[in-house]
Amino acid sequence: MANLKELPFSALQFYATAPYPCSYLEDRQARSQVATPAHLINADVYSELVKMGFRRSGIFTYRPYCDGCRACVPVRVPVATFDANRTQR
Repeated sequence: MANLKELPFSALQFYATAPYPCSYLEDRQARSQVATPAHLINADVYSELVKMGFRRSGIFTYRPYCDGCRACVPVRVPVATFDANRTQR
């Protein structure tokens, strides 16, 4: 039997969306990988998904999953320690 702490993450299913027009790069098709069901994605599970490049929009937790393209790179900025330099202000 699975450890209860591991159960929500191991119970997730991942689906790839159909291709749609990329909102970042012209003339490209994008796809997303979506984690479901949303009710199993608590704070701990979401933290693990973020480490794997997932993002959240409303109830959807997804990451770029484009065929032959890796141009989208998720970036996390540690705002508590970030000190903008002159060009970033």
